[in-house]
Amino acid sequence: MANPTDKIHHKFISHAVDLSRFEEEISQRVLLFLKLLEKELAQDIQEGLGTGYTQAKLAALRRQTKASIATAYKSAENTLVHQVNQLPETESKFVVNAINSAIGADIVTTTLTLDQLNVLTDKTMIMGAPSSDWWKDQSNRFQNKFMVEMQLGVSRGETLDQLTQRIRGKATNRRTGYKTKSGKQRFMVDFKGGIMDVQTRNAQALIRTSVQQVANEARHMTLKANDDVIKGVVWLSTLDMRTTSFCRAMDGLEWTLDGEAIGGHSEPFNPPPQHWNCRSTLVPLLKSWEELSKMKTSELKKKIPESTRASMGGPVSENLNYKQWFDKQSEAIQLDILGPGKLAIYKRGNLSFRDMIDQRGNPLTIEELKAA
Repeated sequence: MANPTDKIHHKFISHAVDLSRFEEEISQRVLLFLKLLEKELAQDIQEGLGTGYTQAKLAALRRQTKASIATAYKSAENTLVHQVNQLPETESKFVVNAINSAIGADIVTTTLTLDQLNVLTDKTMIMGAPSSDWWKDQSNRFQNKFMVEMQLGVSRGETLDQLTQRIRGKATNRRTGYKTKSGKQRFMVDFKGGIMDVQTRNAQALIRTSVQQVANEARHMTLKANDDVIKGVVWLSTLDMRTTSFCRAMDGLEWTLDGEAIGGHSEPFNPPPQHWNCRSTLVPLLKSWEELSKMKTSELKKKIPESTRASMGGPVSENLNYKQWFDKQSEAIQLDILGPGKLAIYKRGNLSFRDMIDQRGNPLTIEELKAA
């Protein structure tokens, strides 16, 4: 029988899948603004330069598109902030429920306070800088890149269609779904090969990293608030061909809640995410029954089943990863995660780990994440 630590580990892996689906829900809402921007820029090029290229027209195009780009990125930022602001409370409650259900008793009771939630949503740094700084940086870079492409194209005598392709690329046979403010899905044609490809990837990385940063901080703060039953954390990396060498090296290492190394390693405690698109997380380590019984013996005996006590504080099983967890799930759960098409491909052995966690078209709203 799995010990409580293993059970908690499984719950955190399962939750990581749900969080990936939540990221996709946010992406569909945020990236709509960049998709609409792409369309607007194409129209601006056609209308602004349609009767011949002049420096005056290029200057006017710069002014018009600078405002459009800034507005689109600000809308994208505001949408991300609104969605992520609801995450800390959800993650804090998840930690409490995951531990208590694994133990079979309510030994963890403290969730984040309103003040702590406000600090998390207002002060969380994304890779060392506020989220607003990253969005502003992406907006400024795109404004500059847009005009560089226009000037290059004009200097080479390119047609309006060629100038437009520099931005959005060429139309494909695919359509992607985006979410409007009201939650309705809007499908739009994909374009590939323009500078918008890079902008979209950068925005996606910022969305994913922001979600992981806030979620990890909320979980870690909740664990620290329950240090009477939690002794530390273990680093859990999602191991596949895209896992960075750093995250591979960190996988399985343990620290106390104060950041002191457990088990003889010398790695300093720097919690994830440690890079853009980092999917690593921290899993709680319970105190052993012997450690807990020194503090609240009579109270804990009433709460914790006798069959659970001996296995508390046990180590996490080695080599437990997402694929092993996924293979143990029922077909109904596998279908919910992948959908029938991807599941059929997976069973044939033709689906990579990265493909498995790509939840495009299978998102979760914040309400669904809470209920997962």
